[in-house]
Amino acid sequence: MSQTHAAPRRSAIDVFLNVVERAGNLLPHPATLFFLLTVLVVLLSALAAQFDIGVAHPKTGELVSPVNLFSAEGLQRIMGGLVTNFTSFAPLGTVLVALIGIYPVGSLVRLESRRLAVVVAQQASAKLAPTVKAFFDLRSNLRITPTVIDLARPSCQDAIAGWEATADWNFKDLDTLWCPSLP
Repeated sequence: MSQTHAAPRRSAIDVFLNVVERAGNLLPHPATLFFLLTVLVVLLSALAAQFDIGVAHPKTGELVSPVNLFSAEGLQRIMGGLVTNFTSFAPLGTVLVALIGIYPVGSLVRLESRRLAVVVAQQASAKLAPTVKAFFDLRSNLRITPTVIDLARPSCQDAIAGWEATADWNFKDLDTLWCPSLP
């Protein structure tokens, strides 16, 4: 005699989470989403400019008119502000680095321990946990004795909190920190 076991009844939360997971798996790669949303913004700006759709600034009440980004001037505006937009919006840099999955050797990074470090080596098994050399304490705003830290080591208590733009800091010897053989 064979016994049939009824499938265990799934809770409403399990059903909901399965639906969310299936929907998320249908989404394209984040870089593709970024590109598609960028194209959508450019096209919507052209439509808004064509129909002269303006809104009142909530603080000043001044009328804000749309800029057609799908024109020669708009494309110049996009290209002219590209570097500034990427470097001045820190969360975007962090997201892009996570998407790419690496911190190149020589990159200036901010550690969770509130120190600045330069990446000195990649870890093949842990792209987001390279070997770094910490050299500056952000709490005291002073240089410290350079210390090599393997962020992939299981006992390591530190991690990268984000990348830093080298132009924001006046360090003249960054190259010698990650590549001591340079003059």
